[in-house]
Amino acid sequence: MDYTDGIPYDPKTMRVKECPRCHNSQFQDNSLFCRICGLELYNICIGNEERDNWGNPIYSNQHKNPSNARFCEICGKPTVYNIRGILPCWNDYIPAEKTDS
Repeated sequence: MDYTDGIPYDPKTMRVKECPRCHNSQFQDNSLFCRICGLELYNICIGNEERDNWGNPIYSNQHKNPSNARFCEICGKPTVYNIRGILPCWNDYIPAEKTDS
């Protein structure tokens, strides 16, 4: 089955072309977050959480994923689009009907 519920993204950079939450498409070249709603423009996995000397979380080993990835293909951890509810649960996904060509 092809899961086609992701947001269009640039396969070279893995950055979405439009914010999946607010549909803003105005980004600077180096933008990491949407300037309108603050959502990540890359569907990264949650990576490893550690704490700095003051108890603040620091995340490492985060990988960029396609916009429809619910889990990271590299480490298997959930992605931010999965956690933030941008993507439906995989077993709730209803694929578009396939047509015979």
